[in-house]
Order: sequence, then structure tokens, then C-alpha cells
Amino acid sequence: MPGSPSGINSTGVYEGWIFSGVCDPKGPLGVGSLHHDTRTIQRELRSGDMHSSGFSDVKEPLVYYAETGVIEAECQLHRVKGAPYYLVNRICEAELRGTRDRLQFLLSSSPAMIYTAKTYGDYRTTFISENFKTVLGHEPRELLEDPNFWTNHIHPEDRTQTLETERRVLEEGRGIYEYRFQHKDGSYRWMREEARLLRDAAGNPVETVGYWIDITDRKHAEEELRESEERFRGVAERSIDGIFETDLEGRVTYVSPSVETALGYKPEEVVGTRMERYLPESEIPRIAPSWAALMKGMHVVGMQGEMLRKDGTHVSAELNASPIIRDGEIVGVQGIIRDITERKRAEEELRAARERLDYVITSNPAVIFTAKPRADYSDYNVTYMSNRVVEMLGFEPRQFIGHPEFWDGRVHADDLRHISEAIQRMWKEGHCAYDYRFLHKDGTYRWIREEAKVIRDAAGNPVEVMGYWTDVTEQKRMEEALLKSQRLATIGETAAMVGHDLRNPLQGITGAVYYLKTKEDSKLSKEGKEMLQLIQEDIGRSDKIINDLLEYSKELHLELSQTNVKSITQDALAKVKIPKGIRVVNSTKKQPTIDLDVGRMRRVFLNLIRNAVDAMPNGGTLTIASTRSGSNVRITFRDTGEGMTTETLAKLWSPLFTTKAKGMGFGLPIAKHLVEAHGGSISVETMLGKGSTFIVTLPIKPDLEGKEVKKK
Repeated sequence: MPGSPSGINSTGVYEGWIFSGVCDPKGPLGVGSLHHDTRTIQRELRSGDMHSSGFSDVKEPLVYYAETGVIEAECQLHRVKGAPYYLVNRICEAELRGTRDRLQFLLSSSPAMIYTAKTYGDYRTTFISENFKTVLGHEPRELLEDPNFWTNHIHPEDRTQTLETERRVLEEGRGIYEYRFQHKDGSYRWMREEARLLRDAAGNPVETVGYWIDITDRKHAEEELRESEERFRGVAERSIDGIFETDLEGRVTYVSPSVETALGYKPEEVVGTRMERYLPESEIPRIAPSWAALMKGMHVVGMQGEMLRKDGTHVSAELNASPIIRDGEIVGVQGIIRDITERKRAEEELRAARERLDYVITSNPAVIFTAKPRADYSDYNVTYMSNRVVEMLGFEPRQFIGHPEFWDGRVHADDLRHISEAIQRMWKEGHCAYDYRFLHKDGTYRWIREEAKVIRDAAGNPVEVMGYWTDVTEQKRMEEALLKSQRLATIGETAAMVGHDLRNPLQGITGAVYYLKTKEDSKLSKEGKEMLQLIQEDIGRSDKIINDLLEYSKELHLELSQTNVKSITQDALAKVKIPKGIRVVNSTKKQPTIDLDVGRMRRVFLNLIRNAVDAMPNGGTLTIASTRSGSNVRITFRDTGEGMTTETLAKLWSPLFTTKAKGMGFGLPIAKHLVEAHGGSISVETMLGKGSTFIVTLPIKPDLEGKEVKKK
């Protein structure tokens, strides 16, 4: 670097220093002239334009615009006799300072540490940039003053190799090497060093120049990448699935060893080949859209298809693949291919088994179900139910599944207790079977037989219940009919004998009463006549009992005709003397018309009306109403009387049970017998002190198959 102004040659041309402009408003350069670059000055000097006579020494300010700012200096114009004026530059020292400032700024702000070193003797470092302390924590003077500082701070494992590389720099002229250098805090940092040997004109080594840069983060990243790749290789080589990578053309760049088991090829046979080689022709069009999706950065998940083995056979496979992205660009594809041949076979077997099971379930007249035990083992909640339940009970399976209250609310109240007892036995014995009544969607009760088995875990704890329902309504009806038939046969035989034995003396008594009333009437006192009247009434009552007994025990022969509930109700009410204090509300309807035995059904209504009147000795209201419910008609007889006790309800339908002073207990049993003969049902709801409601349900078109029916 020059130490004094120079650069003006013998021709007066300034060479070597660049300054932005010369302003000489009054001097020999011309008024207001402004010269912006060196070339302009050179051109004007050569042409002789920059001269003026009459000035020996003129000092004018020179403005210099350097990269670092504005520098002002002086310039002189020297008048030399017989020659042009020469421009002498005095800004050399200022520009040198600026250059050094710029260089120091670059050195201190650069991540690289710049150094120079001797090429002989102790090879001492002669210069190190100030960022040495920023990067490694040491003061620059520590390196400059101690020739062994650098060597002593190299990691022992890297020292020999690093010194050998430095030696080759002196021989070959340059070198690049990486090693660990100890930081001020005691830790080691990975450094990358690049050095170059400077020689003089004769080729002799003069100085070594170079730089260090901290590559610790890069080394850590490389180590993490290496460990990640090792883990990947380890997983890939142990995986039973085929793991692969391809380039953008579909050529395999890596494949795991499991490819030999899956396809029969060794990995080295596959690498470098295209993926299409392992696909049947029919699969290539199917795979094309998925490959296009991968090239757009999308993922392919669970794609199934066929692949070719080396022996030409096919295997079922499942593909999961993703694009390989580096620096924001897709460079290939990586994925996993799983052999699902056995899974497909198992799925097919499972499908066939399900079809067989579905056939068994759907063709079975029973309702199949599964259930989970409740936490307290009080019952179990349905988790599956076959569609047969729609046909059996009118409800959808979903109405039962997850809704235990749906089942609970439709089981007949009288059956809940014995169901609970049966379930508790089931947890102990492992199975159970019980019958109960369930309310059909049409409003009638159906008898259900439920059989269930407990499934237990290895510890013996109940985990599931499997079972089925069958509709045993018809079986129950037949059993009840048989039992009733047997009972009626016995009653009928008894009634016939009793009727025969009673009617003979009753006829004699009737004849005697008639004689006394017709022949001896004038001789009888008032009390005698009253006694005869009492005897005659008792004879009539006894005869009615015999007739009721015979009616109850014999098989009915119905004579059906079309009528309506309102007509029968009005006929029955006309035959009953309604006491004062009792109000009757007849809300029955003329529609729909129904088929029934009018005389026998009138007797039923008559019995229920009389019972209601008898239940209200202190007056009240009798409300008779009818409503249609599906294919049935529902008639209610609601009184506001005294109601009935539990004991009375238990015996209500039994013959010879009565709460009346002069009754024999055949009214309600006969009414029930007549209603059921029409295919209907009769029930009662009662509350002490509130009254009772008798409910008669009759089919609009009764199904009386097997019964003797005569139509009018």
C-alpha cells in the first residue's frame, strides 16, 4: 500500500485513484465546472483543457465520495513553465484509512475467522480477525502470542490428522480440513478450515492465509441425519413389510430385504428397476392416478391391488406412499408395501361366515341378541338384535340397542319380578330361560320366551350375554285353552249334576209356592205372602246360578253380526236401573263397525255397568268411552267408586268369588270368557278411594279360526 501521493505520470494523466468530482468555481478548471470521474479528468488532461495561465499556486477544495462516506482533501495546481498544470492528489492517506476500516468491518461481521500465518519456524499465527473471540471465546492475542495455542486446543482425536493436513498445505499449496477445537467454555466446536499458501515471484512460500468457520450445527444435523438413517435402515431391514424408495421416474433406489419374502427377488435385483415391472398389466392404469397424486405432493393411503412375484404368481398387496421432498422440491417417492394375501383370504372366509350367520339369523323365527352386563349385574343391555324383532313385536332393533328403558317400559308389570330373579340365577348358573309378556306395537301383549347364556372372560367374569327370543303367545293360548277346557269340562260335569240335583227340588218348591199363592192366598197373612215372595225370588236366583254355571262351563257358539259399540252400550244401559246420584256419561262412538255376538257382548257390558253402579253406593260418575287402536276397539268403563284391594284383584276373575252379599261370583269370569271367545281381552286398573276402570279390547274383525261361529 503506497505511503505518499502518486499516480500522475509524465504525461499529466492521473492514474490509480478514483474520486467522484472536482469543484473549482473560480480556478483554472473553469467556472462552475464539475468532473464526475477519472476518465473525464484523463480525457481533459490529454486534450489540454485543464490549464490556465496567470496562476502559480491555487488551492481549492476537493470533494471525494468514497464508499464509506464523504472525505474532504486538498489538491494543488502547480504551474510548470512550458508544460500543462499537473493535478496532485493528497487523499491517499484518507483512502487508505477508509479501506482499512472497510476491511475491518468485513472481517468482524463475517462468520468466518480470517487468519495469516508464518510458513517457517514456529508457524506462528500473524493475524486473526476480531470475531475469533465471538466464535470461540478466546482473545485474539492468546492465539497470536502462543505458537502452540492452536495445536493444544485441537481435540486429541483430531490432532494427528489435522497436523498432517496442514503439512500437505505447505507442499500442495492449499487444503480443506475439519476438526474439533476447544471453546473457552471447555466444550468442543466443529471447525472447517480452508488454507492457501502465498508465494513470491520466485515461487518461495511467503505466507499462509485462510479462514475458519464454525460448522458445529451442521455436524450435529449430519449426526442426527446419520442416526435417523441408521434407525430407518434398522427398521426397514427388520420389517416384514416391503419398504422402498424411488426416483421421479419410478426407478427403485432402495428396497428392504423383506422384498425377497414377498416377491421372491433379492434387493439388488430390484434396485435400479422400474416399479411397473412388478405390476400386472391390469394394475398399471389403476396405479397411474395415485402416482400422479404423489407427484403433486399428496399421500396415498391403503391402496390395494395385485403384484407379480418372480415365479409369475400374484400376491395381494396394500400400498401406503408419500412424496420425498427436499428443499421444497419433490425428488422421489417412499412407501410401504404390505402383503395382504393372508388377510384377504381371512377376510373372504369371514365374509362367507358372516353370510352364513346372517342367513341363520334372518331365516330363524327367533330374535337373536347380544348384550353387555350392567355394572351392578341387575340386568343386561342389548348391543345387537336381529331384524326379526320387527316381525315379532313391531319395533326396530335400534329402539332396543342402547335403550334399556325401552324394554323395561314394555314388559308387563306382573312379570318384572320373576324376570329379575331369573337373571340373578343366570349370573351364577351361566344360563336362564323365562317367559314374560311384552307390549306389541299394536297395543296387545305377546308372550315371549327368552333364553340366554353368559360369556365369561379368562378370570370367569361375565363379559357378554347371548340369547334369543321366541314368540310363545300361541303356545300360551293353547296351554291356557287346554287348561281351561279341562277345568270347564270338570265344572261342566259338576254343573250338570248339581243342576239336575238342584232343579228337581226347586221345581217342587216352585210348585208349592204356586199352589199356596193360587189356592191358599186368602188364608195367608201379610207376612206369609212376603215369605212366599222371598221364596220365589230365591228360586229365581238359584236357577240363575245354575244357568251361569252351565254357561261358564260349556263351549260357546257365537253368532256374529255387524254392529257398533254405541248401539250395544245404549241397549245395556236401557236394561239397568240407574240410581239417583249416579251420572252416566256415554262417550262411545258408532265407528268403526265390528263383528261380534251382540247378545253375549250386551251381557258383558250389562255386567260391567251393574258392577260400576254397585261400586258407587254413595253416588258418582260412570264414564263409558270407546277408541280405535289399530285393528282393535278399546272400550273403557270408568267409575269413581271405592276401588279394589290387592287381594280382591288377585281373585277377581275366579268363579265363585264375590264381594256382594247376594252374588255367586260368576259375572266377571263369564264376561272374561265371552270377551276372550271373541279374540279380545279384558283388564282392570284400580286405585283405592279413586275408583276402577275396566278395559275391554275387541278385534274389529276377529280371527275365530277353530271356533264354531255362525254369522247372521
